[in-house]
Amino acid sequence: MYENIFRLCGYICSQKPSSSFYIFNRQFFICSRCFGIYCGLIIFTLILFLFLKKRIKKIQLTLIIIFSAVLYFGDIYLLNSPYLFIKYISGLSGGILISSLISGGIFYYNNLFYTKGEKK
Repeated sequence: MYENIFRLCGYICSQKPSSSFYIFNRQFFICSRCFGIYCGLIIFTLILFLFLKKRIKKIQLTLIIIFSAVLYFGDIYLLNSPYLFIKYISGLSGGILISSLISGGIFYYNNLFYTKGEKK
């Protein structure tokens, strides 16, 4: 079963042994950066849509996008750190970046097609 899941996850991750966590002497299914990306996507999406009662302001979303982009692309292109935790944090910021870009697009779409007087 482990081999089947590992092979299936190979389609969404490079699974480099040097970039992966090991649990019980077995390589985790995805590398630390991809794990961070998926965690960032899930966590930030939950924060945006479940826990925020009011709309996030454009400036807040813009700052989150800029900060996440600097962290993610800074690590990939400048640092390329060998440490798994740094790769995980980089992936986490990449997941937050993707989630905030998607949610920003959704908020923009809602504001574009609905006026303030209409119910959303």
